[in-house]
Amino acid sequence: MLAKEQDPNMNFSTLNSETSRALHCMTAHLYRYGSELALLSEIVQDIKGYNTGSHSQLVKYGVRSSESLEFITRSMDQISAHLSSISHFRTELQLKADNILSLVRLSSSQIPAIS
Repeated sequence: MLAKEQDPNMNFSTLNSETSRALHCMTAHLYRYGSELALLSEIVQDIKGYNTGSHSQLVKYGVRSSESLEFITRSMDQISAHLSSISHFRTELQLKADNILSLVRLSSSQIPAIS
């Protein structure tokens, strides 16, 4: 199917090579995104901890109302849940890209046997 959409002069080996290169790029980006999502999750937890720990002082000095901690905690928990969902989705994408890359490598190694 991909071969039909590509340049008719492109051979199967070149198509596999370009597909492999693109998949390597995708997996590298997905790996980096995983690191960034983990860091962002830690930051959200730090913000939640800071707000929980300093809430009484902030209320004492009139910076926030006494009822605001529940809203802040719920919001941070919701952000954490969204980040977790995104992280699981990223993991699935990375696994699928790795599987496809393995199939491309397998098909590339079998080209001489087909000829």
